[in-house]
Amino acid sequence: MLANGIIGHMYGPIESKRHNCALLASSGLLHELDTLGQFCIYGDQAYPLRRTLISPFRGAALNPEQQQFNTAMGKVRVCVE
Repeated sequence: MLANGIIGHMYGPIESKRHNCALLASSGLLHELDTLGQFCIYGDQAYPLRRTLISPFRGAALNPEQQQFNTAMGKVRVCVE
């Protein structure tokens, strides 16, 4: 879902047995985002980091900027299932 509430990319239906990373790869969404060059997806830590796919900083020893990023993004993250 985009920030304005519009669904920007539809893919499926797909069996729920597949891992979310496999579904993301087969959807072609990351390739589409690469071609646009100005958008990225914020996902949870299960996803691999890419130029167009970011996730929270990990670890126990985060610096203040990393903690601030995680807090700010956690407040606006929308779960889409």
